Amino acid sequence: MLDIRDVYFQYENFSCTYQLQAEESNLALISGDNGSGKTTLLMLIAGFLTPSRGEIYWKSNSLNNEAPHNRPISILFQTHNLFPHLTVEQNITIGFSHNKKLTELQKHTLDDVMTFFELTHIRKQFPSHLSGGQAQRVALARCMIRRMPIILLDEPLNHL
Repeated sequence: MLDIRDVYFQYENFSCTYQLQAEESNLALISGDNGSGKTTLLMLIAGFLTPSRGEIYWKSNSLNNEAPHNRPISILFQTHNLFPHLTVEQNITIGFSHNKKLTELQKHTLDDVMTFFELTHIRKQFPSHLSGGQAQRVALARCMIRRMPIILLDEPLNHL
């Protein structure tokens, strides 16, 4: 279970306290007005922001002192965060490995994911040649290929 207990965070003119419990294998939707702190919550869970107080737990283990890359999380940001010097295929492959060397199973999974997201025909293109929807699908494919137990999606359908 993802358990967020009394997590408080403050920007210059904004502060928010968060409480949330989300059971494993369930979908939790967070909605609210623009500027209400939805993205801030995702950044706190992912470890890109540090709460002033409170705890974030995954399966009863605190994530507060875990670096973002050590958390069981995959995140899709509002902006796609695609690497402009990498092809579609390479951008997705980074979800597996930073050195871009894949096992045979990973190569097969990559092909399946590219087919599922209808990206096979653009696998050698660079992000500058993609439409907003294509870039969003590449970013979503990279997020999903990591197979992390927690997947945070920040406005994942805004370009689709």
